[in-house]
Amino acid sequence: MKEKIKEILTVGNIDLINNAHSLIQYIIEAKEQELQSSATQEGIAWATHAIPLTFKLEWVQAIRLTLWRFLQEYNKVNNKVITEEFFSVEKQVNNQVDRFSNVFLSHILNTNIR
Repeated sequence: MKEKIKEILTVGNIDLINNAHSLIQYIIEAKEQELQSSATQEGIAWATHAIPLTFKLEWVQAIRLTLWRFLQEYNKVNNKVITEEFFSVEKQVNNQVDRFSNVFLSHILNTNIR
């Protein structure tokens, strides 16, 4: 995946690392409008390049997994015990990632159809 990320940056001028950082920030801070805007922008940009759909899906899944690993480490460092708040955060994070993914992929598919 590392080589593919470099290739996408070089060929398509899409910075997946910085885009992922922004996406995670929008999710954690519950910035719904920015999340939707980012999904639209990314979906359109990705649709213009011959990037396999499987890679696009893997990118979103990698962000989700990385985000949950971060939250797990954050929990350990802060000596937190899983509480009801955890389940609320889990629902919020997964819903935000799913919203991004849905808008992102719909723009890819709609742009490719045209």
